[in-house]
Amino acid sequence: MSKTGVEHILRTSGHPRLPRTRKGAASSSRQRIVPDSPSARVRDSVLMHNLYVVQRWSLTKIGRHLGVKGNTVLTGLRQLGIPTRSISDALRNVPRPGSQGSRHRDWRGGVAGVRHRARKRLNQAFVRPVLERDQFRCQMCRSRRELVVHHMRAFNEIVCSIRTRYPDLDDESCIAAVIAAHRLQDGITLCRSCHKSLHARYGV
Repeated sequence: MSKTGVEHILRTSGHPRLPRTRKGAASSSRQRIVPDSPSARVRDSVLMHNLYVVQRWSLTKIGRHLGVKGNTVLTGLRQLGIPTRSISDALRNVPRPGSQGSRHRDWRGGVAGVRHRARKRLNQAFVRPVLERDQFRCQMCRSRRELVVHHMRAFNEIVCSIRTRYPDLDDESCIAAVIAAHRLQDGITLCRSCHKSLHARYGV
């Protein structure tokens, strides 16, 4: 029997009509907020202002801290009348994958920049002389193709030793010191295949 038919029988039989409830209406017990619960803390204006405005936590971070979802935090902020940040403002100080220099997530105080520039300048001072000494042949398979110069003394070790001994050097002076620290015996000529095998076998 359809819903309309049931209501017709109730009207004509003299039975009192059933009370209607609004669709989606929650009971009073469900609406009650338990003190010190996550829902109550989201509605704490002092706490939310401190976390979001003063400490500039993200919605996700506040949600993890309070044990609720980020959308719940956003709703709570709006109900409290706390202005929310735009996406561009929220990401202003967040390092992006393409960020360079001190804004990059792997920034270590400029050492990587020194390494990169020093490597570029090693060609005339170190790479070329090693190749000439080894007569442009791989010292393992004697190939003349795809030659590289392998550091017998790790390049990073040279850079770190300079940085440790002379911590007050500026970048240009540090690069010059790194280049000067390279000796002919620190390099050996290898083809790319032998170079790859050497690293795989010995981890050097």
